[in-house]
Amino acid sequence: MTCGCNRSPAGLVPVSGKLTLDGHAWSKSGQINFSPSKPTPGHPVMPNMARVNEDGTFAILNPVAPGLMPGEYSATIRCWENAPDDRHAGKSAIAERYGSPQTSGLTVTVPEGSGPIAVNWDIKSKDK
Repeated sequence: MTCGCNRSPAGLVPVSGKLTLDGHAWSKSGQINFSPSKPTPGHPVMPNMARVNEDGTFAILNPVAPGLMPGEYSATIRCWENAPDDRHAGKSAIAERYGSPQTSGLTVTVPEGSGPIAVNWDIKSKDK
């Protein structure tokens, strides 16, 4: 008998990319969350996340679901100048709008049967 403990769901598409900040190199670690906004019928709804490296690169490497299911996703980003703690609210290194899927403006479309997807986003440090 075989164990399916580490099996990824069928249909996952690898997603990776690179962030820049105000048109320049990215210099902080962070996290991107991908929330399904329009799932593709016949596929499970699976949000996912990726860690952002200090050079701005990211890839969904979750061992259970290393990619996104077909559909449309809204993305949010968290990147701290000063991380929040029990005594301080924290200070974001990027514009506040990137913290909400309704205002971030960051979307990814994953077509069914697609090969790997790479996205490049220039993130603003301040809301205008």
